[in-house]
This record gives sequence, structure tokens and C-alpha cells, in this order.
Amino acid sequence: MVFIILFVALSFTVPDFLSSRNIQGLLLSVTLIGSISVTMMFVLALGEVDLPLHPSSRSRASWHRRSSRATHSVFIGVAAGVLAGGAVGLVNGVLVARYKINSLIVTLAMMEVVRGLAYITSNGDAEMISEERFSTSAAAPFSAFRTRSGTTSSASCRSAFC
Repeated sequence: MVFIILFVALSFTVPDFLSSRNIQGLLLSVTLIGSISVTMMFVLALGEVDLPLHPSSRSRASWHRRSSRATHSVFIGVAAGVLAGGAVGLVNGVLVARYKINSLIVTLAMMEVVRGLAYITSNGDAEMISEERFSTSAAAPFSAFRTRSGTTSSASCRSAFC
């Protein structure tokens, strides 16, 4: 109910609030924040604390960038980033569940490990993705993604990524 009232109020008071570009930006940011919020809710419901979202995401971005540049495939880069994030989560989970180490200590330690690895592997430099296809596909509306057969699909491999 509060969301509906806020949405209506903002649509009347903020210029261009209902523009397609703004709505698309809101939907894209909600997916990221929503996915993080849901997982954090589960962690907090268990009475634990999990902190390394930001350093872990930088690590995944670093793996993504390196893999995309080496293979010239954004799809492989995304897969490498997801696997790197999964590996960090697996190590954290094993240390907390198996060895009963406090999750706050594990996540703070892993945050420093991930930061250190990202710093070492990047030689202390900022890493950028220079792949034109990634920038184009990341900024394009969802309907612009087409499969090899030419139909729009969210579940199949997109030609820009493969």
C-alpha cells in the first residue's frame, strides 16, 4: 500500500518519473537490491551476520573482466564471475557450518582475502571492461536481446553473449 501511494505521489511531483528510461532504471536497480535483500534476510533470520557483499562483487567483476578480455566472450566472463562468487560463498559456508567459526569473523577475513587477491591480480590498477558488446548489451532494453534464431528469450543464450 505504501509503495502504491509513493509511486502515485512521485509520478505527479517528479518530472519524467514515468518515462521509460526511468522505469527501466528502477526495475534494473530493484533486481540487484532485491536479490541481495532476500539473501541477507535469510542470513539474518538464522541469527548470523554476512558483510562482504561489496568486496566480493569487486572480485567477481575482476574475474569477469579478465575472462571476458581473454576469451572475447562476455558469456564466459559472466560465468567466471559467478563461479568466483560461488567459490567465495562455498568457502565461507564451509568455515561457518563445518568448523563452527563465527560468521562475522569468517566474512571479515574473507573480505580481506578477496580484496587482497583482487589487488594482487590487478597489479593495484583499476580494471575496466573494454569489450564493446558488453557495454551495448548492458545498456540495451531487455527486448533488444535476441537469440540466434531471432526470437526474444530470457532463458536462452543471446548472440551478443556467445
